[in-house]
Order: sequence, then C-alpha cells, then structure tokens
Amino acid sequence: MLGVVLYHFGFEPVTGGFAGVDIFFVISGFLITSILRRELEQKRFSILEFYARRVRRIIPPLLVVVAATVAIGYIVLLPDDLVTAGKSAFASVVFASNILFFQFQDYFDTTAEVNALLHTWSLAVEEQFYVFFPLLLVGLVRFRQSLPAWLSALVVSSFALSVYGVRHAPEATFYLLPFRAWELLLGALVACWDSPGIKNRTAREVLACVGIAGVVAPLFLISSASLFPGETALPVCAGTALIIVAGRGDTLPLVNRLLATRAFVFVGLVSYSMYLWHWPGIVLTRYYLVRDLTLPEKLIGLIIVFAVSVLSWRFVEQPFRTRGSKFYRLSRIQLFGSAMVGSALVGAMGLALYVKHGFPDRISAEVQLFADARFDISPERERCHSTSTQVIVPEASCVYGAGGKPARLAIWGDSHAVELAYAIGELAARQDRAVRHLSASGCPPTYGLDLAGRPFCGPANVAYVEYLVESDDTQRVLIVGRFHVHHIHYGDRVFEALEDSIRLLSAAGKQVYLLLPVPEPGVNVPRNAALLTKKGAELERLDVSVVDHTATNEAVITAFESLADTYGVILLDPVEALCRDGICRAVDQASPNFFDVHHLSMHGARAVSAVLSPALFR
Repeated sequence: MLGVVLYHFGFEPVTGGFAGVDIFFVISGFLITSILRRELEQKRFSILEFYARRVRRIIPPLLVVVAATVAIGYIVLLPDDLVTAGKSAFASVVFASNILFFQFQDYFDTTAEVNALLHTWSLAVEEQFYVFFPLLLVGLVRFRQSLPAWLSALVVSSFALSVYGVRHAPEATFYLLPFRAWELLLGALVACWDSPGIKNRTAREVLACVGIAGVVAPLFLISSASLFPGETALPVCAGTALIIVAGRGDTLPLVNRLLATRAFVFVGLVSYSMYLWHWPGIVLTRYYLVRDLTLPEKLIGLIIVFAVSVLSWRFVEQPFRTRGSKFYRLSRIQLFGSAMVGSALVGAMGLALYVKHGFPDRISAEVQLFADARFDISPERERCHSTSTQVIVPEASCVYGAGGKPARLAIWGDSHAVELAYAIGELAARQDRAVRHLSASGCPPTYGLDLAGRPFCGPANVAYVEYLVESDDTQRVLIVGRFHVHHIHYGDRVFEALEDSIRLLSAAGKQVYLLLPVPEPGVNVPRNAALLTKKGAELERLDVSVVDHTATNEAVITAFESLADTYGVILLDPVEALCRDGICRAVDQASPNFFDVHHLSMHGARAVSAVLSPALFR
C-alpha cells in the first residue's frame, strides 16, 4: 500500500505506485486461499464463518471512512461533487463501486482527483472475487480436481482477457473482476501449488531478488500513460509471487527477512486502514485548499495518515478481530445484522445526497453560477462527436451554419474541436456559409496512427481524411487537437502521422489550418472558480502566463512551424483571444473560458472563433 499512498500524494518518482493494488491482490489471493485450503483439508470449512471473517475484517473501518467522507463532504464539496460522493458512498457499501466507476470514471482522468471514494473500486473487486472463489474451491476439492491445473487455466484465461481488454476496452479492464481475477488467482495458485520449496539457498536468494526487482521497478517505470493492467501488471504480480515462493524453505532469503522485520510487519497490519483513509484525506484537503499540496504539506500529510491509520487499526479494526473482545463474540446473526444495518445507514446517507442533488441551498447563487459553467458545452456535443461507443461516419457528420449551403470549411479534431466547431458554425450562419464538424474523443487528428487502448481512433481518422480528400465541397480544413498531450503519450510518431495527413490534404488541393495550442489553466476552471468565490479569493489564481504556456507547448509549436514552412499550413493562435498583457485568463467577463480542465467552454470557444474567423472565411 505504500506505493499507492506515495503515488496518490503526488511524489513524482513513484509514477507507477497505483500498481501497489495489484501486489495486494496477489497477497490477498495467497493468504485467503492458504486459509481456505487448510480448513478444507481439515474438514472444518464453513462458508458462513468465512463470510463472518470477511465482515469483521472489511466492514467496520469501511463504514467509518465512508461515513466520515460523506459528513466532511457535506461541508466542503460543491453540490455536483457531493452527488458524486453520495453515489460512490452507496456503491462502496454494496461493493459495486468498480461497476459505477467503470461507467462514469476514468481512474487517471483529472476528474478522479475529486472523487474521495474512488479507491474503493479495489475493495469491490476483491469482495466480488470472494463471493465466488470459496465455492469454486469447495467444488474442486469435493470432485477431486487438480487445484493447480484449474487455477493455472483460470489465471491464463483471465490474463489473456486482460491483455486483450487493455487495448480494446481499457476502462472495463481496469475496473472489472474478469480482467483482474488473474492477479488474485495467481496468489491462490501459489497457495495451492504443492512443492517442497527450492532447497538451494542461493537459488532462493536470487529468486527473491528477482521478485523484489519486479515489484519495485514498475513503481518507478510505469505511469498513467502505460497500458494497464494487461501485461504491464505482470512484473509486479509475478514478482510478488516469486517472493512468496522464495520464502518456502528452512531459512528466509535476505529480502524476505527484511520484509519480516517489525517495521514492515506493522505497516502491513495498518495497511488496510491506511488505504481507506489516505485518499479521502488527500482529496478533501486539496479540495478545501483549492490547490495541490506543497512538499512540506505532503510530508505532514503522510505522518497524519499514518497516525490516523494506527488509531483506526487499534480502535476500529482490532475490537472486531481480537478474540475475547465483546465485538468478536457477536453471534453470526448479530454480526451480519449489524453489518447490514450499518451499511444501510451509510448507504442511505449517500442516497440522500443523490436524491437531494447535493443540497444546492448550501451555496450562494454566484458560486453556483460558476459551478454551472461545466454545462457550457456545445448543444450538439453528444449527437455530433464520435466516441468509443458512437463512431459517426463522415457522410453523416454534422454541418453547422446556413442550411443548404456546401460546407467549404471542415473542422477536424479530437474532443477539443467540438465547441470550437459549433462556435465557428454560429459565425458561418451569419455569413450564409456552412461548416462540417468531424471529431473523435481522445483521438489525435492524424492519418494512419493506430492507438492501443483506443482502437476506434485509427479507422475513424482514416475515414475522415479520405472523405475530406475526395470531397469537392471542402476547400479548407482546420485541424484542432491537444497535441502536447498526444505527444507525451505517443511520441514523435504523432507529428509524423500529422504530417502524413497534411500531405494528403494539401495534395488534394485543400488549404490546411492548424490551431496552435490553447493556453490551459491546468485546473478545473468552473469548480475552482466556484470554490475560490466561496472563499472570497481572487480568480487570478487560475490564470496562466504566456511564457509558461509557450514553454509547455514548445515541442508542438516547433513541429507546427516546420509543417507551416513545408506545406504552406496557416497557423492560427488562440492566445490572441484568450491572453492580454502576457496573461491568459481562465475566467473572462465573469464567465469561465473552460468547462473543465482543458476544454474550451462555449464562452471561450466564441472568443477564439471571433479571432479565427477572418482567416477561415476570407
């Protein structure tokens, strides 16, 4: 859990700390299966006692954390974010939050940073697994089936599904049990593999060293841009399994002895509470401050999280797990009944927040006005914008402006083209012109660039380019994309594919325009403007300087200038519309220029389109 905590606090070297959850899955599968197998061999297994142990272990601290998060959220969160907390709270106590987040929440998206219960997805995966796994194990033992053979087959099947899914259904692969089961099953396989252990001490030392390298290295080498889980999760999971296997023998390898020291063992004891408390603490603190934590604040936060975790372990976990305590002596009926009542009460708290729309009367009309800017989007976004579940063919794409007029201008891009296309269409209507809108979510507007994890992008963009090349109506093409992020994810090949696109369009006689990068504030503008207004703070905190904007996008600007020189591409700069005196405004005339962290709102798009239109409609 330490890797997860450090990652969530934002300690930059630990860019892959989220893989700590995968380590936990393997350990969980090993420990729980070891207990189940021993009880089955001794013929004293009870499914009711198994679930009673799960209730004692999981439910008490979970209910305390969720209830505390909801209560503090009522004070701190804006209505919409409180609604999200309410839905998350209900889903958490019924162990379905992974399903909820699969539908609505990208784990690595910036919106995840304000979901204080996002981390409960892993608990949901684990508990869903343990609903079925004990019954599977009982069946295999009863019918005298080979546990290693069956578990190996299941590990391979789930792993293959994960490798496939991370490229074709990344959100489902991250959150849902079928794609994650192999990690828990790998631990179970190690527990069921009957072997005397490796007798050669040197071999076990080497095995343990390889294992710890597999566990630690990915925490620093992978990142949110990596395809994960899939095969990227294999080193940490296999490394964890190797450390367990290396520990089977008369003497422990050095790595295992280190992990068995009191300090590491104690961290392990409090790790569940630490996992539960750390993320709500980070989210709610940053939310209240309306900024990221400084390094000293992060270090103090780590100390506070550890202290709270120890208290939670001592006064919430232990009373239910220590033999002889009055809570441990509860009968199964009392235990299950108390768990259901507690879950129902906390779940009802969450439902109340959802039903009451986050109690909007808690905030002023001015604050709510800023918060509502998140809805300042194109009214045609849903209908006209391609996504992984709705790919719009170019022949059926939206045309804005004067009805019946040929669309001489086409706007092609990723999701950042949506509001701009609609705003330019408004201007086109006034000039008796028409504009075609072609966009695909998360897809760099490039020809021939296939993206793992977004399989619809390549074919959609090929269709767009071929349509534009063959269209007699289209004379001009404006390309809009968040290229500095695409460059981070896909490297220079995104510029090479962009050049291929421009070459094809130029050869077909089309005049190509490139929109230079939009100066992004780097924070959710409607939310932060509302929070700052609520605190009486200055909105200038959200602005970004032209100098910083230029430095961030240096590689993109250089590449675009080269394309302009080579192919006669016309560069259009949104800085002229959004920036004055070297400062780019996140909020202008009391209206946010962005509806989230980096997408222009209709207010911002109209400002930019007014500057661009003379060049586009000349």
